[in-house]
Amino acid sequence: MKLPSIQYLQEKTVTALKRFPLSILAAAIGVICAIYLIENEHRLESVLPITNLLLTSALAIPLFFGINVYSEKSQLNTKFKTIGILIGLAVLVLIYYSLPNSYDTFNTSLPYVRYAIYNVAIHLLVAFAPFILKKEINGFWQYNKVLFIRFLTSVLYSGFLYIGIVLALVALNLLFDVKIRDQFYFEFWVIIAGLFNTWFFTAGMPTSLTNLDSDYEYPTGLKIFSQYILLPLLMLYLLILYGYGIKIFAAWDWPKGIVSYLIVCVAILGILNFLLIYPYSKQKENKWIATFSRAYYFILFPLIIMLFIAINMRIGDYGITINRYIILLLGCWLTIVAIYFALGKSNIKFIPISLFTVILLTSFGPWGMFSVSENSQVNRLKNL
Repeated sequence: MKLPSIQYLQEKTVTALKRFPLSILAAAIGVICAIYLIENEHRLESVLPITNLLLTSALAIPLFFGINVYSEKSQLNTKFKTIGILIGLAVLVLIYYSLPNSYDTFNTSLPYVRYAIYNVAIHLLVAFAPFILKKEINGFWQYNKVLFIRFLTSVLYSGFLYIGIVLALVALNLLFDVKIRDQFYFEFWVIIAGLFNTWFFTAGMPTSLTNLDSDYEYPTGLKIFSQYILLPLLMLYLLILYGYGIKIFAAWDWPKGIVSYLIVCVAILGILNFLLIYPYSKQKENKWIATFSRAYYFILFPLIIMLFIAINMRIGDYGITINRYIILLLGCWLTIVAIYFALGKSNIKFIPISLFTVILLTSFGPWGMFSVSENSQVNRLKNL
């Protein structure tokens, strides 16, 4: 195997900077903010403004990445790409000012929950945005395969690089009695996890997304991992949950609240597993995958019913909170997905698009998770 030359690595680094400048710039700003906080945390009257800038920069990385890949796939001209970037900047400014900037604010935790919701929504948007108007199912899968593999590779390289630097610093301290400040270890982690990881991830993206639909190369390792590791684990978890369901009806012992979280996790694990092996189901020798994938969604229905029973009991006893609203929301989404694929539909883009839509629509307004949970708890307090 021929190792890449230094010149090749330099070219990939420069190409990534030219192709994804705003994502890498956002990563650099986030790293600077983090290092500034590490060095000056005890001298600052309030860390919230810098923390908010750090969080907004972290959100800007996938947002601008998504705008870039959408522009490339749709072949937008400079004018429309600029409009997309300006819309992205406006969204980031609104998110920044939605975060608390002082400790005397009404609620310092709720805005960060909303931030986490938007973070999930933006990452889902990145997953389907380039193919939202395309009928390229295979291209969509190949694109997400690239994202998945680049993410794992970036984490692996970043982890080994950080461990190597830490061991070098420890060796300097032990062998040459060089005093290393504790903050340096954290700062190196910030630089590697923030800037290096982002740069390395973007440098490995395919130069063009237009030919992905004609790419029928599927990693054998991915099939082995999905079919022989994830699938047996999924079957084990399903057996455990079904066994618990039988116990409930046999003893007439109503389900515990934690079972709803377990059902959501197992259901999402199953959906992820069948997404990973989706293209193999199109091969003649693997027709069982398509059959089992459809049967899986029928298997989910009793578990979804048990989820609704468990979460409704908790809501009846203690009212609606953000956590319970999210579980109820995911239960509704799982019901929609299960019905969609049980009817024989096969458009896998429906999964991230539907989840993005549901999350976004319930993140604001009087019907949203924040207003509903607040009103529920206030009414419960009044009743008490």
